[in-house]
Amino acid sequence: MEKITTTGLDLANVPRFTTRPPMHFVSIKTRAEQAACIVLKTRELFVRQRSQTAHALRAHMAEMGIIAAAGKTSIATAPKRCRVYPASVAA
Repeated sequence: MEKITTTGLDLANVPRFTTRPPMHFVSIKTRAEQAACIVLKTRELFVRQRSQTAHALRAHMAEMGIIAAAGKTSIATAPKRCRVYPASVAA
């Protein structure tokens, strides 16, 4: 068995660890603060989903040979450039 030794460095750090507070506590958020956080997170989610939808639409249009520039305005005009087929032809 190895002998467990305590070096001088370990002994020098003991007072520092014994005087340090064990935990830091954070105050509880109010209902208004929680509501503001929820609104912010929900908005960020909607922005991400809007971007994902625009990228998906642009990618599907590119598969059909319709190239759309980056940005919201090119996606807004995309339905005008797409040709809508009757249900019997699409099937």
